[in-house]
Amino acid sequence: MRRPILMGLLAIGTVVGFSSGFRSMAAYRHGDCGRWGGGRWSESRWDNPQSPEQRVEAVEAVAVKANATAEQAKATADAAAAKVNEAAKAPAPVQAPVAVAVPAGDPNAFVQAQTIGQLQAQVQVQAQQLAQSQLAAQLQAQQLAQAQAQIAQLTQQVAQLKVEKGEK
Repeated sequence: MRRPILMGLLAIGTVVGFSSGFRSMAAYRHGDCGRWGGGRWSESRWDNPQSPEQRVEAVEAVAVKANATAEQAKATADAAAAKVNEAAKAPAPVQAPVAVAVPAGDPNAFVQAQTIGQLQAQVQVQAQQLAQSQLAAQLQAQQLAQAQAQIAQLTQQVAQLKVEKGEK
């Protein structure tokens, strides 16, 4: 009982859906934007109320902002790199002596164990500093790449708007 009802509803929905699609395609083909007269089909990049001069100025303003963002990203990355370099130049903290079970008759073994512990601590600190500097470099490269891509896009838009301005 349920199956024939569901099949009927599915058929009705399919017919209504296709008819709506065909109607929309026909309206778009004839330049009509549908019965509501709005929506994304009525929006056109050629119907911009701004003059070409205003568009060029707007794009140039965005390009200036992109340059400022790129400079700010570079300054931030440089500051992060400077902090990492400062941390690398700072002396490594000396690890407290570790109690090691050493035979009482061999004092050199105790000194060697302390030295090895200190060297291990220094290597660990240097590894952390290296990881921080690599992370800062990756962040800087990512921000710089984003800023350069945005600048390139805006430069292309400025050139396009200048060409459009020259045509009119």
